[in-house]
Amino acid sequence: MKPRRPVLLLLALAVAVSAERFAYYGLRSTLPMMLRTEMGLDAAKVARTFALAGTLSLLAIPFGGVLAWLLGSRTTAAIGTGIAMVGMMGVVAGAPLPSFLIVALGAGIFRAAPLTAIAEELEPLPGRAQRAAALAIGIYGLANLTAMFASPITGAVAASVGFRAGAALCLLSSITALVAAGLSHLAPRVLPDFAPRPILRPGEDLPYRGNPVVDASPRAVSFGIVALAVILLGSAMAAQTLGSEVAMSTLEAARERTTRDLGMLYTLNPIVVVGTSVIAGALLYATAGGAGRLKVGWALGGGALLLAVGSIGLAVVPAGAVTLPWIVVAAGEAVCIPVGLAVVTLAVPPRYAGFAAGGASFVTYAAATWGSQVARALQDADVRATGGAQPGLVGLTLFTAVVVLVVGVVSAAIARAFAARGFD
Repeated sequence: MKPRRPVLLLLALAVAVSAERFAYYGLRSTLPMMLRTEMGLDAAKVARTFALAGTLSLLAIPFGGVLAWLLGSRTTAAIGTGIAMVGMMGVVAGAPLPSFLIVALGAGIFRAAPLTAIAEELEPLPGRAQRAAALAIGIYGLANLTAMFASPITGAVAASVGFRAGAALCLLSSITALVAAGLSHLAPRVLPDFAPRPILRPGEDLPYRGNPVVDASPRAVSFGIVALAVILLGSAMAAQTLGSEVAMSTLEAARERTTRDLGMLYTLNPIVVVGTSVIAGALLYATAGGAGRLKVGWALGGGALLLAVGSIGLAVVPAGAVTLPWIVVAAGEAVCIPVGLAVVTLAVPPRYAGFAAGGASFVTYAAATWGSQVARALQDADVRATGGAQPGLVGLTLFTAVVVLVVGVVSAAIARAFAARGFD
């Protein structure tokens, strides 16, 4: 039996993700200059505003997971994009400071909805996990591709026409995201009983037949796989963040290379992520359900291996050699993060997919945010203690990378246990 493909849903989600990321990153790139020039804010207040927005967006991610459980992922996507659109309207109207916080709130609510929608709509047939992982990789790559073009395009419009014009372009993109999220409701449901729904009336719940593959296996296996994936997601993002901070410090020490190398590295990251996403996603999807299929446990372990090795490289190589480990880290990120999120979402009954996706996404992006803050604190402490070397930051990076490596190896080694849960 061939699986039915929720094509209309996937198209709507692709447009929604692309438009939402374009609006968010486009606004982020132009808003600092707008706050400084038009509102006269100093750099410190702008930095505090962005830090508050980042925290608000982070805290909104698990809330979006709860909404997905209560209302369904498609409705949650519409709510998130709608809130972001209201914030964009406030920016265009001339109130950028509070409005950006509203945009950040909407972005956080939206974050886990596309992945949850995919988990709800893929049938429990052989290859389901591979298809979900491939689509998660595709969404991740698409978000990076859009973000790569959002800043220069919005910046060019703002520079040539004005900041309000750049904000208006972001508003148009946000409206597009809301329309696409709304249209996802028109896509037929492949598995209506798998979609999370609230109680219809007091005491009456919708029937739930469950996923025979997931529900028939021991709960301990499911819990173990979820715990393993969450640990991997958090440690992987932390290792990448810490390693990147070490590399940035190394480049800053070689001041004659800083501007050129930093620009090249920041340009390389999304390019590598997008390229890896195309290759890994196509390989997973093409082999799904076949005799020679790529096991999800192997894909998760392989991505973790690349990310760990690259992070170790960033921590120990000199300034002139950071490019190669930077590329390896980006390739590992493109596989490890989306596959890990897909595994967490699929390892629970579909009615709880929103909870799982929201919680795992929160851990992932919290590790990146807090990892950056810990890195700066360690850098300051190292500078005071050594005058320039950074043994504390390098040591923490190496430790975190080893954790990623160990968990990744375990993930690959127990691929058979993954297969017992339908991840074959």
